[in-house]
Amino acid sequence: MPQIAVDLDYDLEEDKGLLHQSLPHVFFLDRVQAVTRDIVVQGLPGRVLDLGAGLAFQAVAFSKRGWESWGLEPSPAMLYHARRNARGSRADVALVQGVAERLPFPDDSFDRLLCQGSFDHFADPSASVSEIARVLKPQGRAIIAIANYDSLSCRLGKAIAHVAHTCGRSFPPEPYRYWVPPRTHTFRGDYQSVQKLGGSCLEMERCFGISLLWLFPYWAGLLERLPRSLADTLLRLVDRVAYRLPVLADMIITTWRPRKP
Repeated sequence: MPQIAVDLDYDLEEDKGLLHQSLPHVFFLDRVQAVTRDIVVQGLPGRVLDLGAGLAFQAVAFSKRGWESWGLEPSPAMLYHARRNARGSRADVALVQGVAERLPFPDDSFDRLLCQGSFDHFADPSASVSEIARVLKPQGRAIIAIANYDSLSCRLGKAIAHVAHTCGRSFPPEPYRYWVPPRTHTFRGDYQSVQKLGGSCLEMERCFGISLLWLFPYWAGLLERLPRSLADTLLRLVDRVAYRLPVLADMIITTWRPRKP
């Protein structure tokens, strides 16, 4: 089994290839943020933890909606950016450095926990799940969003790359095989793996998908050639398909409750 390099010093530069403004990319990011945020803030405000807070955009949004908002981030570089964003937004957010395998919080601390796009970076996914269950209150909920490396986009990319290789050509246009998880990923996100993620600690309540064809370059090229209103309509239509078919979606969203003894 190849050695996994867990990145505790992640910075934005590592994903600069993904920081572009294509229509599918912007739609994907906005949709994931909005959907997970809306799930978290359902019900009366309480205490929420953004696990792998990144730039703390979600933690700031929770604070502005009346929640006691906490963010945990292992990377000093990202924590620096997160604190700057929180200060600039004048949001009351508690940001701490730490890792998911050893959460620095007492048992039954949070009503909600969001882990958006971070779970597949954790050094020990099993230990992380155990810790998530531990810090959730008995009626608390964890919302976990994981990129799907068996999505329709990844399947198409892999198939076309194989055909292109046999013809002596390269695909995709840039040297980026987006269907292959980076070496810093400890967990390969796909529908089957996500279904088993909770183990004996978390029980799944809900599972659905977000977005189709996010990183497939021909999809972005097609949308750019269409009138913006038509392109937006197509993005919404395929997102509805993704919602019902998480096995093919670009990101799989799940909601979990703790299995308390």
